[in-house]
Amino acid sequence: MGLLDFFSSSSSSSKRDRSSPSPPPKQPARLTKERPAKFRGSDVQHSSDATQSNHTRSPSRPCILFYDKHKPFYEFTNFSSHPVQYNGKTYPTCEHLFQSFKFMDEYPDIAELIRTGGDRPMAAFDEAHRYQNWVRPDWRQVNVAKMEEALYLKFTQNRELKKLLLDTGDAELVEDSPWDYFWGVGANHSGRNELGRALERLRDDLSEFNISV
Repeated sequence: MGLLDFFSSSSSSSKRDRSSPSPPPKQPARLTKERPAKFRGSDVQHSSDATQSNHTRSPSRPCILFYDKHKPFYEFTNFSSHPVQYNGKTYPTCEHLFQSFKFMDEYPDIAELIRTGGDRPMAAFDEAHRYQNWVRPDWRQVNVAKMEEALYLKFTQNRELKKLLLDTGDAELVEDSPWDYFWGVGANHSGRNELGRALERLRDDLSEFNISV
């Protein structure tokens, strides 16, 4: 669908927020690098459908909580200040890349605004929220896969981060966010902890396949 068709088909819809900014002109989709086929994280079901199971802590495994900037393992969050290289460009944090993925294929100019809009990860989050009406329509089906891709790049491009992740052994990794019940566990620890689960899958693959940095 062209940009003109997109706006023509939606101009009469009351669902669109008329106060939201207009997107930059649509550009041809850019080719993206595929993650190595040996990375098994892509085999899991990638959906934010609420029917997926919530996080259940295993009593037999040690547990590592991460979230607070001033506590250990903040490096496991997307907000840690570790740049990520993707398709020849530098993203200030993993969060910048993850938010850019929402627009990269259909609206690369929006993705570029997110990448260059400031080093703070919250700035990337806020910029993506401004353009939420132009997020790729299948985002809820691919969001976990895109998180895995961003994490793979982050941890394979930094030797210290890779070691930190591998040194956690078989510990359960839990994003202890009181607000996020999808990527974290939420205030009552009943959330799905998808970020922690993705990190555990990455850890398994880094260990099994001995992926070098």
